[in-house]
Amino acid sequence: MKTQAFTRQLSTYAGASTSYFIDPIVMSRSRTTNEARAQFKFPVSGVIRNLRAYVTSNARVTSSTARLRINGVNGLAAIAIAGGATGDLIDAVNSDVITAGDLVCINLQTGTGSQVLSISHFQFEFEADDGTTRYFYCYTGLDSLADFVNLTRWSPICGFGRSSINGWRGTNVIQSRTYMSAAAVISNARVLVVSNAQDGTATFELYKNGVATGMLLSIPPGTTGEFIDAVNTVTVAPDDYVQWHYSSTRTVGGIAIAHLELSFQDTGDEQWQTTVISTEDANPLISAPADRYSYASGGSMSYSATSLASGFKLMEDTQVVHMGVAFGGNYTTGSVVLRVNAVDVSMNVVSGGAGSYGSSTAPEGLFAGDVMTIHQFLTTGSNSNLAHHVTFGFGPPVADVVASGDVGTVTLVPAEGDVDTSTEASGAIGTVTLVAPEGGAISDDVGAGPIGTVTLTPPRVTIARATQAGINVAAIAENKLNTTQAGLGAVAEVEAVARITQMGLLVIAKGGETPLVPDPLKLQDGGREQLLVQRLVNMYVETTPEGPVATARFQRPGLYVVAERGGGPVRASFLHKGFRYTVSGDTVWRDSENIGFVPADGELRWAVSDEEIVVVAGNRAYYVTTTEVVRIADPDLPFIRDVIVAAGRFVYIVADESGMYYYSDVNDAKSIAGLSFASAEANPDAIMGAATMGEAIGFFGRVTTEWHYPTLDPNNPFQRSQGRTYDKGCLAIQTIRLADNALHFQGNDRIVYRAAATPTRVSTHSVEDRLRKQTEEEFAQNSAFSIVFGGHTFYVLNIVGQGTWALNVGQKLWAEWKSWGMDRFRVSTCEEGFMGDAVSGRIMGFDGKQYTDFDDAPIERIISTFQPLKNGFLRNFSLALHCQQGVGTLPGTRGETPVVEMRFSDHLGQDWSPWLEAPLGVHGQRGKEALALWTNLGTFPSPGRAFEFRCSDPVSFTPYMVSFNEWRP
Repeated sequence: MKTQAFTRQLSTYAGASTSYFIDPIVMSRSRTTNEARAQFKFPVSGVIRNLRAYVTSNARVTSSTARLRINGVNGLAAIAIAGGATGDLIDAVNSDVITAGDLVCINLQTGTGSQVLSISHFQFEFEADDGTTRYFYCYTGLDSLADFVNLTRWSPICGFGRSSINGWRGTNVIQSRTYMSAAAVISNARVLVVSNAQDGTATFELYKNGVATGMLLSIPPGTTGEFIDAVNTVTVAPDDYVQWHYSSTRTVGGIAIAHLELSFQDTGDEQWQTTVISTEDANPLISAPADRYSYASGGSMSYSATSLASGFKLMEDTQVVHMGVAFGGNYTTGSVVLRVNAVDVSMNVVSGGAGSYGSSTAPEGLFAGDVMTIHQFLTTGSNSNLAHHVTFGFGPPVADVVASGDVGTVTLVPAEGDVDTSTEASGAIGTVTLVAPEGGAISDDVGAGPIGTVTLTPPRVTIARATQAGINVAAIAENKLNTTQAGLGAVAEVEAVARITQMGLLVIAKGGETPLVPDPLKLQDGGREQLLVQRLVNMYVETTPEGPVATARFQRPGLYVVAERGGGPVRASFLHKGFRYTVSGDTVWRDSENIGFVPADGELRWAVSDEEIVVVAGNRAYYVTTTEVVRIADPDLPFIRDVIVAAGRFVYIVADESGMYYYSDVNDAKSIAGLSFASAEANPDAIMGAATMGEAIGFFGRVTTEWHYPTLDPNNPFQRSQGRTYDKGCLAIQTIRLADNALHFQGNDRIVYRAAATPTRVSTHSVEDRLRKQTEEEFAQNSAFSIVFGGHTFYVLNIVGQGTWALNVGQKLWAEWKSWGMDRFRVSTCEEGFMGDAVSGRIMGFDGKQYTDFDDAPIERIISTFQPLKNGFLRNFSLALHCQQGVGTLPGTRGETPVVEMRFSDHLGQDWSPWLEAPLGVHGQRGKEALALWTNLGTFPSPGRAFEFRCSDPVSFTPYMVSFNEWRP
């Protein structure tokens, strides 16, 4: 999770025209008219958005306003609470930029009248600029520690206290601890001292599992203000407990604090946690049996005897991976259960008795919009306390699920109202019959035998939970199959592709690409029968009008290193005013100088004008100069996903579903007026990205593309081109690239197009089969670049999990490009012929005279042909590959006597012979034909024999003809 939600506990507001200030951080209950005592200091920069308030009751007749306050000034985020209004209220439009060190609180301004307004909790999202997952704890409420003379006291790190009794204890009991439910690093301890009459030194030190950590705050006699430990850190794991330890050398006088703050950072697996804590005055004694309900995050467990309609609302997809419960000192027997949307789920912890602690790690998948509450059931005991505190640990959303081996019985169950078309498979899968969806067609045969390993990346579309070992596979609307397993949801769209489910795993039963795809460019044989070209790896086709045949195959050049910038990967590298700017990982470079940082996560986009550079990373815009990188903090600019330059203006694509874009003033990327926005209006889909082609601007939506043109109207600088709208969108904006004076892009229908008056299909069935094999998440992560060499323009598409495919735009032919030891070509981006490395900070170029990639990495080059046979059997006496010869490495190296390997298949590529070597020639024999010859290859049946040729030696490999059975014994 890159965003973290905060909330607080129930409070009532009855003052007339009163300005209340509320701590913004989870687990606090401070409500004061003194703003300084409610402010939390954010240790990192980021953005706060989606301010939310849940109003439980409202007897006021005038309006009140809740808003964010930053450094004593009103922020942009605000919620108007009309008289009598209740329920879930949110500002989903405005956001506030937070800089490290800012003091933040929530302000509630009531209207006239003294009627009671009750708000159960405030909540908002915070996203850190550095891409880390952050969450914060605060022990709050004005505590006077005047009674403790040369004594020590213990307190949890969160909650509230209003006297020396509530929270601070003389012994290390469970009520003085806070248990962890997520692995994290704790830092930035801070205390706010509001008064201090002590004659000795007061110390607050963080303890972990009862042992001092060295993270401490020391307050000299009589001093007030804030005290910070920004040096020491503490690492914690689930089920660890931490607490504050207070000691003082005073003999007279007291000290009063308003805040004890801590910052938490995840350890790299995007974990975070939230906690609800109880104190005695908010946790009355009850008698069993009894059910009690409370919010799943907040200042205290103000329990209700009835189920709660509201609670901690998830604003992103996630999953609960840990729940820890500390049971109170008078607790007898019972359990604590997580409730999601007012329904108990399987995550629960059973009490081990008074003062005990227990935890559960059974994961529970959650989705944006889910509401979490707590259900506690006391089974025995009288005058008993409920749980002291409950912690929830969250992890990233459901990722890939991998299963292998045999599968038992699978039953398909239709959703309510659908037609029952259940199918059952048993044993080691056995034989599975594919059933076409209504209106579709079966394009594949029946598959038989066991299924090996299946990987599923499930889009989280709906909440679906299965208990124990049961599996529910439900058909839902729009030709989708919904599968669930242990709370993991998956949806597969059926588009004339037969699919089945096994134990909640999605199996795509489409056969895949044709083993050999004919091509009109052909090699020749001695009998003048055609051999059809199918496969090209690290090769491309070029016409040879003066040669022995019409075409030849040439290898892509070798990569060499131009420079290295940071640790990589290289996300962008371009020239501007004589300097090369490179984004490597999270660092920005001007030539060899590191000038700043941008978020490392998410897609990176950039745009340059004659004078300015803007980079978009982490949905924010950054202004790049020759010396620094500064985030554009214009309050009128929301979260964005793309940027382009058109007619002297920077155009910013809004990162939501509105279909809106903002535009800057002419020649001023940082100036965006509040009304300088427009939208792609022909169809109501989100704009995923934009690109220019000449003066035209293409706005690529999810399912459509609109074209706009500049105008001379300063109030409407871009206007839609009437009649020019594609019914094709683009979900992967990194695939939109200009190649050979035309934009190329990956359509939402998994076809690659060239932009023209209407989009023109340029992908082949083979490439499209690769795209269809991808999950939705993989498909959206594809990227492309264009490059020109040897008089050819290439559009190079990186298909996640399926390799890299290069379109020779002029020849309209695709080839596969690979790097040694990788399943893809290692280049991630290219501008002006300079390429960025996807795995390091290297900037690279092509060298046509280099036959290896840098570090002497071999380049594997493969071509394939096919000898058809209508019926019967045919003897294969010989096979010869004709190549240009004479260019290679020096004597004594592995390229002095190069070889070519050949293998063949008599079953359309389903199985292959071993690779068979043949010499290609000797270094220095320039101008002579190189001939690799294989003989006595046996017989083969119809429909024919496929051949593949491979060369990895550091020599020029340029095949132009194959001879079949030209040499016979």
